[in-house]
Amino acid sequence: MTMAKIRKRIGKGPGDYTSAHIHQLRCGHDFFANIGDPAFGDDMAAMRESWPVLREAVLEEHRRRHGLFTRPWGWWEFEAPEPQRLLRQEEDVKTREWILLHEGPDSPKLKNISKVDIYETERNYLIRLGLLTEAERAELGKQES
Repeated sequence: MTMAKIRKRIGKGPGDYTSAHIHQLRCGHDFFANIGDPAFGDDMAAMRESWPVLREAVLEEHRRRHGLFTRPWGWWEFEAPEPQRLLRQEEDVKTREWILLHEGPDSPKLKNISKVDIYETERNYLIRLGLLTEAERAELGKQES
């Protein structure tokens, strides 16, 4: 299924959805709002209401683009049973590199580099909570053999 194929209307009346709606539930952003094909905008209630209707189409498109062991924004927002676990905090390596490159090793900014949160991977989250699809369980079995 390509974006062009799902650009047509899905459903009728209040459930009149387009590929822009699927895209927004997949990534969390309404990129098409300014080019005449708006989706939900900031209407979280409408997104929540549409999730059961569009869930399978969103998951299929997400899997097609990103493969197994990952979930789209809508799944994390409306279906995930709990947040991903915070594993640790680490120094922001990109900021350190930028300071070293542009200001040198004597820069006082090197003493105040912020920390970034490191969370468990989506794959580990899905395994830990027993949320793998049949295809993901099969793939995991192949990888463990």
